[in-house]
Amino acid sequence: MFPVRTFMAILLCYFGLVFPGCTPVVMPDLVGVQREIAEVIVSALGLSLGAVSEAFDENAPTGEVTTQDPAAGTPILAGAVVRIQVSKGALVLPEAAISSDLSHGIEPLLVHFADASAPGSGEVTAWSWDFGDAGSGEANLSTERHPQHIYEVAGTYPVTLTVTTPYGSSTASAGVTVTSVAMAPVPAGIFSMGDPWAEGQADELPVHEITLSGYEIGLYEVTNQEYADMLNWANLRGYLSTASEVRAGAYGYEILDVDDDTCLIEFVDGKFVPETRDGYSMANHPVLEVVWVGATAYCNWLSEVQGLEPCYNTDTWECDFTKNGYHLPTEAQWERAAGWDGERHFRFPVSSDEVTNASANFENPNPLGLTAWPITTPVGYYAETISPVGCFDMCGNAWEWCNDSYDTTYYANSPSVDPLGPSASNEKVRRGGGWIYVIDACRTSNRISSQINTSHDATGFRIAR
Repeated sequence: MFPVRTFMAILLCYFGLVFPGCTPVVMPDLVGVQREIAEVIVSALGLSLGAVSEAFDENAPTGEVTTQDPAAGTPILAGAVVRIQVSKGALVLPEAAISSDLSHGIEPLLVHFADASAPGSGEVTAWSWDFGDAGSGEANLSTERHPQHIYEVAGTYPVTLTVTTPYGSSTASAGVTVTSVAMAPVPAGIFSMGDPWAEGQADELPVHEITLSGYEIGLYEVTNQEYADMLNWANLRGYLSTASEVRAGAYGYEILDVDDDTCLIEFVDGKFVPETRDGYSMANHPVLEVVWVGATAYCNWLSEVQGLEPCYNTDTWECDFTKNGYHLPTEAQWERAAGWDGERHFRFPVSSDEVTNASANFENPNPLGLTAWPITTPVGYYAETISPVGCFDMCGNAWEWCNDSYDTTYYANSPSVDPLGPSASNEKVRRGGGWIYVIDACRTSNRISSQINTSHDATGFRIAR
């Protein structure tokens, strides 16, 4: 409303009774006009633009005039003040979102989280994180925008982020899965190494007594999920020279042949992930198409994750067994775990001299009904057929890289205590047979070999320390 004196002045001016020559201005309709244009109009009419207020309006685009004072059509003196309200557009509430560098890995797992929220119409003023790790005490919560958290214990953790703006709050959820390394202890002792039935090849003879120090060996073959997790960890730390849909490369080698049809790991949106085939996740199947260097690199990376000393020199790939980290089992360690129960040497790594492909994955039994190679099974699938120390899948599923170089006559000259294999070479031992191989390949004493830069559709590995 105008003051009475102003209103009277307008009337007097209108009737020419006061201020001869004065003509009032008729207030134009500014509603629906963009602010910049409204400002030009007001100035051109000799009016003065007062304070401009802003308000959210879902029916008007940002910057458009929604109300005015005086109203359109009102007579108004030149120089009078005009007030307008401008739309800020529709009110958009915040939408929380979580990003992280890792969502799956082996304990202890360090995860860097990031706020990936859309703030909406206002800036985020507060962040509230719950890492789902109640056992970590106060470290389970954070008010930082981009925090990090270490998961010390295996498990599945629900992560939440709540963001707050002046106009509301929003909560997002995500998950982190942390796995552990399952190892079987093998006590120190003496065992007979080689083929006691004399039914294999010459490189399995002579049978000879070996004394081994105590060690641990992986209960399971390393899985696609575990290997993908470690590739992602290594990539974040600059250990990979190549990370693509074609290959994973490190230390001058193609360590995983990603684009091979029998590799069950793919590279999607910047991360390595297990494939899904025929409705089955391949996450818990043994990793294949990994070269020997890729297996030993995994051992070093896992050692670093767990604060242990890496065993392998990445220039020479020689293993320092005095370190406390992970390594590939020596041939002797592999055969002891596969076939020796403390008194006798079993023919097959299932604590028996007999085995059929109904109880182990060889000669392509395909219990899952997969339609394309490789026809692997999840690790531990044959739960009743384990080695004397409790290891799964030492019979078939995937050949397993050993640390040793290969020499057909090594047994004739092997040390009797903790043998480490012949002098280092690029030809390394594989043991245990694979999903497509015949039963003879699965014998505990059977030996074959491949070059360190060669991958196979039925070769993976397990770890030891």
